[in-house]
This record gives sequence, structure tokens and C-alpha cells, in this order.
Amino acid sequence: MGFDLDKQNALTKLDKSKKGDVDKPIQKILTILNGKKNYYTTSSCSGRIIIMKIPQKGRKCDVQWLFCSHQPAKVQEIVLSLKKSLKEIKQNVKHDIWFKQESAILHIACRDLHAAELLLHIVRDCGLKRSGIISTKGKIILEIINTNNMATIIAKQGKIIVDKKYLNILVKEANAKLDSNFKKLERLENALKKL
Repeated sequence: MGFDLDKQNALTKLDKSKKGDVDKPIQKILTILNGKKNYYTTSSCSGRIIIMKIPQKGRKCDVQWLFCSHQPAKVQEIVLSLKKSLKEIKQNVKHDIWFKQESAILHIACRDLHAAELLLHIVRDCGLKRSGIISTKGKIILEIINTNNMATIIAKQGKIIVDKKYLNILVKEANAKLDSNFKKLERLENALKKL
């Protein structure tokens, strides 16, 4: 299959993400990239704050999301999500709960290596330094990723191990990292308009 047919097929597929649609903070970037003849996006996330219940000996598919936001979070939202699951946590002590802030990530298929290198140069100039070409066999795939991440355990074997004061600090730090992430995405959006 040629690049153009692959692009057409990819852009007409249903969204198979947990959320089921595109994150608003990254929508314009996807529109710009998918409008360029040498690129199309295969997956994306604008960055998020999540609370996850993770089995100690489980598979990724067994992870349960207790809270997820692609916008800055409020401590009250986090506390509410923990309270809702507290009863279940106590009943099943084989689960841990993690607080995570994840950066933006995009996977972009590129027509050729030259197109990938050109886009990579633009992306890195926007401060997304961990980005790189991750596949050259079959499809040439560029991964755009930010470095603003954090993850910490907040419940162990059914017991909450952080107090509200520390939770406030976590949320404040996560929101600051998410804000920095969005600023880099805005720089990328402006740079892509000139591509």
C-alpha cells in the first residue's frame, strides 16, 4: 500500500482510545498535520492527570482509571475519586493507586525520511526534545513527546499513604507541568502553520 492510501485509511478509522475522541488542546495540531501531504497522525494525547488503580501482579488491561483530566485538576476532584473507590480498595488489598501526570505524545506517519527529519527539527526547536524517529521499517513513524511527567504511588495495599497537604502539592506540581506542556504544544502549533 502507498503512503496516500495508508493515510486515507488511517484518517477514516474510528477512534479506539479509552476516551473515544480527540483531546481539545491537541486538535488544531492534528488538523494541521493531517492537512499536510507528507504526514498523518496515528495516535495522540494532549497530556493528562490521572489516578490509576493498578494490580500488583496484573496486566495493562487490568488497570482501572479512577480519574482522568486533560485540563488542570482540582484537589477536590482527586479526593472525591479516591473516596469513591476507598471501599473497594480496602476489600482488595492487592491493588495500588498511582497519581500520574503524563505529557503530550503524538505518533506521526511520514511520507519519507526527509519529511520525518524536517518535522523532527521543528519539533525539537519547540522544546519537545525527547522526540525522535521510532520506526523506519514499513512506515516511517515520528514520536513527538514532552519530558514533563511525574508519577507517584498514593495508596499501597488498600491504604492511602499520603495526606491532603501532600496531595495539594502533587496537584499543584502536576498542573504546572501540564501548563508547561500546553505552552510547548502552542509553540508547535504556530511552527507547523509555517511548514
